Amino acid sequence: MAKYLVETYYTCTFKVNHFLDDINETELKNLEKRDDGKFEVLDVKLDNRKTKSLDPNNKKIVENKKIDVVTANNKSTSKI
Repeated sequence: MAKYLVETYYTCTFKVNHFLDDINETELKNLEKRDDGKFEVLDVKLDNRKTKSLDPNNKKIVENKKIDVVTANNKSTSKI
């Protein structure tokens, strides 16, 4: 059984391309609901990491620290 829980928080920036036959208010309003876009990951940053003890006798946070920003230059294009 695991003794610790590690939570890692990320921030991701990505771009989504949608190809539309017509531009109108209805199409633009429902754009976020569509799943036919092609996306490209632009940047991934590791924000912070928290480590918690799962031991019932030791419920304190073991380590809670801000981690330096790490950027990934890997660009991939996929379809959602």
